Amino acid sequence: MTAALTIAVLLALSTTIVRIASVALRHTGVPDHIARFQTVSALSGAGFTTNETEMIVNHPLRRKIITAAIIAGNIGLASVATTLIVAFVGTGMDTQSTIWQAATIALAIGFTLFVMLNRTVDRTSCRVIGRLLTRFGSFKHDGFTRLAEIAPNHSVAEHVHLSEAPVPLYDLFADHPELNLLIVRKVGGHSFDRISEDLRLEQHEVLVTCGPDAAQQRLAEALAEGRSSQIMKDIEETRP
Repeated sequence: MTAALTIAVLLALSTTIVRIASVALRHTGVPDHIARFQTVSALSGAGFTTNETEMIVNHPLRRKIITAAIIAGNIGLASVATTLIVAFVGTGMDTQSTIWQAATIALAIGFTLFVMLNRTVDRTSCRVIGRLLTRFGSFKHDGFTRLAEIAPNHSVAEHVHLSEAPVPLYDLFADHPELNLLIVRKVGGHSFDRISEDLRLEQHEVLVTCGPDAAQQRLAEALAEGRSSQIMKDIEETRP
């Protein structure tokens, strides 16, 4: 019974490590699906060689995260294998004990899969982990998501406008000439790939740009400042 519970704890720890590492990678600008895949790849020791891998190894903080996941994965897999052998060898020829151990392990695996695949649990746990990493760690979200790294320190990035105040795209790109507009995805489903003087970025609309990471960061900060200004304006309006 002790061995089965040990396996359950190790599975829970592995799931937690995957969540923490993937959220940490997301805070460095890696898209969620890439962050999860690379974390599981590192933790399991599979070591898939993909274009996204270069996005990880070319960034010092991401390398540290993946290195920690590789070390934790090697320790965890060895522990699970050892405990699994002990669990069944220790039962001897006792059929009832073997069935009980197998049922406990199957229950632990089922619960782990439920936690990993349940969207509500996933969103809640990732949100909590993200806040803890931001507050107590050296992780600060870049404010944008890197969709692809096209060259060293150059990427295709996605910016989501969260402020209620619309932003004129003509003025926005005039302040960030290093960036090229790829597409603007409007709330209604329409999209634009060219800048016009009357085109504005509304709340929850998505802006996809291409250019240097430093310029992407400045653009994200400019959009965030617009959100902060809107919040302060709302506070002032609610004061008596």
